[in-house]
Amino acid sequence: MDKKKVMMIIISILVIILIIAVSYNIIKRRPKPSLYNINKEQVVDGIKVTDGMIIQENGLYTYTVNVTNIKEELNYVDHLSFTFYDKDNNKIINLSGYIGRELKPNETIPASASVDKNIKDANRVEIEVKK
Repeated sequence: MDKKKVMMIIISILVIILIIAVSYNIIKRRPKPSLYNINKEQVVDGIKVTDGMIIQENGLYTYTVNVTNIKEELNYVDHLSFTFYDKDNNKIINLSGYIGRELKPNETIPASASVDKNIKDANRVEIEVKK
């Protein structure tokens, strides 16, 4: 091989290594969301709410739950009302998670509500089912 081809191969390899290193650093620096478990299972009006979790990402707090119809018939849910309380039982905020449809028996769907206020320190959540 002549010197030009060898030099081009070396430069190509170095460029590929540089691209990989830069990509790795960009991915590594991207903040991962923080997760906070907050909710025990609750049953309200034939609706079971489980797996309550607060996800904090980019200054936004999203509360997510799984919603299951435990009745043996269709069960309409307009939305869920989430009331967050701190350790001293003071209300932090009230949020709504829209569903707006009937759930089939034993059907499970996710519901969530987001806010830019810190709710990760909430001690408990009261959930109301709005029909």
